[in-house]
Amino acid sequence: MIYIDITPPATPSDTTIMKNKRFSKYGSNYKIVEAAINISENIFNKALDNYLKNEPFTNIVKQLSLPLKFYEWALITFGVDSQITERCFEDILRVRASIDLQLQETPNMEIPIGMTKNLFQATCNVFKIYCNAKNFYKPSHLSIISQCTSTEILAPLFNHYLPALFNVQITFELPMQIIEVVNSTNNYYQSTFLNLNAKINRDRHILEEWNQTLHNAFMNNINNSTNAFRDYLRGFIELC
Repeated sequence: MIYIDITPPATPSDTTIMKNKRFSKYGSNYKIVEAAINISENIFNKALDNYLKNEPFTNIVKQLSLPLKFYEWALITFGVDSQITERCFEDILRVRASIDLQLQETPNMEIPIGMTKNLFQATCNVFKIYCNAKNFYKPSHLSIISQCTSTEILAPLFNHYLPALFNVQITFELPMQIIEVVNSTNNYYQSTFLNLNAKINRDRHILEEWNQTLHNAFMNNINNSTNAFRDYLRGFIELC
């Protein structure tokens, strides 16, 4: 069983400071801005139900449900702790994983069938941006991640986020490099996304859920999991 290093949760004062820091640039008007953003967040969250559909995951390359620039806008507007950005990441992850699955089936190709080089690179970039901003991975994502072989998908989770969460050695450094897309209007990535010093949420329930899910995956071997996934999982378990 994985050893869990549980540290005390943030005190109320810490939580207040973290929350207010997001709106500090608005000065004395930050409370008004915060209220307006919270209202718009609820509206957008309901609207996303029409676009972010939980379709069955397959090896057919899935297109992002929304324009690429929306994902950047959501991250800037609502922040890394918003439910909207969490849902955006899940959409991005499913697309990035479907790309990886198709490339596994066509090892001689560098770009998935049906995607242009620019769209492929831009999609990979937006995935990296979200990974650089925060750990958006959840235990429920393992069923998708387990089918992947890409270092860009597996290494941030098993060699950075989980080691940081369980307080063991980090062997994969962030941020991941964003590659500029040639002749594209989608080069909108900003360094403000990097939030590598963000407070790690070691909530007991999160730790226990990860602990149980990883243990089950290690002991029972998830169906259709790749050798690469099993190697990363084994490596992390051995660190613990």
